[in-house]
Amino acid sequence: MTPFSSRLTRVLLFLPLLAAAPVLTVTPDGEVYAVPGGAVATFPAGTLTTAAVLRFDQGAMLAEVGEKVRTWALLAAPGLVVTVSGRDITFEAEGSTAAAVEQALAAAGVERERVYAAVLADRRLFRVGPGQVQYDHARIAAESAALVRPLAQALGAVPSTPAEARVYAERALAFVQGLPYERVTRATFAPPLALLREERGDCDEKATLYAALLRAAMPGLPVAVVTLDQHAIVVLGLPPRGADRAVTVDGATWIVAEPAGPALHPLGVLAPKTTLDAGFTLRALP
Repeated sequence: MTPFSSRLTRVLLFLPLLAAAPVLTVTPDGEVYAVPGGAVATFPAGTLTTAAVLRFDQGAMLAEVGEKVRTWALLAAPGLVVTVSGRDITFEAEGSTAAAVEQALAAAGVERERVYAAVLADRRLFRVGPGQVQYDHARIAAESAALVRPLAQALGAVPSTPAEARVYAERALAFVQGLPYERVTRATFAPPLALLREERGDCDEKATLYAALLRAAMPGLPVAVVTLDQHAIVVLGLPPRGADRAVTVDGATWIVAEPAGPALHPLGVLAPKTTLDAGFTLRALP
């Protein structure tokens, strides 16, 4: 598998909703999102109804990489032929010596990697291993925090103490868990606003929404998204209590949160099938 073979896999499964579903109402003054308990969040008109879903198109991505490398080659490596074929980008070069050809091919390879990383970042993706890419949930959550602030405010007052922060985190967690859970085989990702419009989401989409809500309500609280094999959770930089499940990474201790639902696991408790023993990737919100 070449470095440009990318895999995004999701599986369809609808599970029952345990909490009352929020309701979106479009009015001339904005979009009113009602949450369980009677609170409402009012968004500017078009905020949710026009929210875009991210779509992974490997062909378009490779074509863009190839075109940018060709533009680079016009000045840096004249005569370099760039070919996009299937899941790979290859080069042919001409030169006065074998060393010149090798140098041109090596420089093209470096440029291809640089451009590929930049194109992934533009699409809110990053490489997690050979032939595998993943949506950058932490970055998407951070970028979405200001957008979901009306909902974050509707879920409760801004916390001012660690105890209040924990109460808020529990309340926001229950809200996200209460949204219908949907596992889908598709190369798309619903950021927080699109998830709210659809009122359902996969584990990574719901984890991203939860992280965004925490950032919106508590900008100073360390928050990270943890991805495992076919699953995603959130971890928070709050002091552990009692039997809280916590993880320590690079000297920082985080307590876990399981936003996927539909089971209402409290803060500090993982679902029975969630295990961190096989390894995980932790990306803190910037």
